[in-house]
Amino acid sequence: MTRIIACVSGKGGVGKTTVVKDLKGTDPRNLPNILLDLLGDSEIILLDVAAGLGRETLSALEAADEILLVTNPEVPAVTDALKAVKLAQQMGTKISGVVINRVTGRKHEMKTEDVMSMLGEYEPLGIIPEDINVQKSIASRVPVVHYSPRSPASKELNKLAARMTGTKYYQRERWYNKWFGFLR
Repeated sequence: MTRIIACVSGKGGVGKTTVVKDLKGTDPRNLPNILLDLLGDSEIILLDVAAGLGRETLSALEAADEILLVTNPEVPAVTDALKAVKLAQQMGTKISGVVINRVTGRKHEMKTEDVMSMLGEYEPLGIIPEDINVQKSIASRVPVVHYSPRSPASKELNKLAARMTGTKYYQRERWYNKWFGFLR
């Protein structure tokens, strides 16, 4: 069965590549019918949805089976994600978890615990670090997991994908790390 997941993000993407099925001029209220065409082709359909109350957002949330909240560790972004939580609760849509994106660990950003306590008792599915390779991959129009597979963001995105699909994450260690890792 295909899972339709709306990825609601207030600020910044998660290093994604968007595939669009010629949606120019499409009425957002027709989204459920458009998704019907995709149902047999994939196990999971991710809808990239901006946080807000626009027609596009509401249509995507109505069509989704569940919602994945994506936020940056900043007050405005978490506030946008909180609006999405309230909207999902009103619509009766399950929130599958939270991804905190572009994490640097600097003093000015919110701590993971603070973000999670503000959003509620949802599972933190991933913490994606700020990574220059994401910007480079966007400029190259190549997903970061292909552009720089061993980058910190790629590793975390692959772990997130494994969690969401219920598979085990495995990263092969480089041979020289096995032999000379003790020198670090």
